[in-house]
Amino acid sequence: MGLALLPDGRMLVTERSGQLRIVERDGRLSEPLAGVPEVVARGQGGLLDITLSPQFAQDQFVYLSYAEPGEDGAGTAVARGRLGERALENVQVIWRQTPKVSGNNHWGSRLVFRRDGALFVTLERIAHGLSAHWMPACAGMEQPIYYWDPVIAPSGAVFYTGTVFPDWQGDLFVGSLKPGLLVRLRLDSGRVVQEERYLGELDERLREVVQGPDGFLYVLTDSGNGRILRIEPDHLQQR
Repeated sequence: MGLALLPDGRMLVTERSGQLRIVERDGRLSEPLAGVPEVVARGQGGLLDITLSPQFAQDQFVYLSYAEPGEDGAGTAVARGRLGERALENVQVIWRQTPKVSGNNHWGSRLVFRRDGALFVTLERIAHGLSAHWMPACAGMEQPIYYWDPVIAPSGAVFYTGTVFPDWQGDLFVGSLKPGLLVRLRLDSGRVVQEERYLGELDERLREVVQGPDGFLYVLTDSGNGRILRIEPDHLQQR
């Protein structure tokens, strides 16, 4: 459901059923880390997104969003803990939805830090993608600058800022749950001027897209045997 790349090359990955694991640099998967809050893994609920503190190198804080059990049902919550060797330590809930609800769908959720340190959380209406490139603090909602018809069930999203794909700096990459694609959008003055689609041959749902410290793109597939794939430049042949 969520993927975070650690500065040392390891990865943290969340599983909807409630496990948080470390993926070592050689691909080995750890046992579930202790200290993860209890989750409601029903319907679209479970352990959802993960992100690192902007000062992770100093504080080792990890942020999780999840469907939290409670009186009268469950609700989206966000918790913070310090990453230890095999556990999250000193875990605290920093935000929770109230009141709880009885349904099993529409929990969200994505976590993104803005450059000034503000943390944004998506909620309800299956908002599975969020990326901060330029995010002013303003009230209200705007009409979408782009949409898909037929829908692609957009998921994780990231603005590319690396050097591995120099021609694509500033472009937005979006995952698709249906039919299962990686979509690149080129923007100019707030408008989408080009769309390209990749990885359709995988025939898998793409849940998350992140950029690693090495400048490569990483995608997380959504299945019973989900995979983390590093995207090389010659992988992105237009479909």
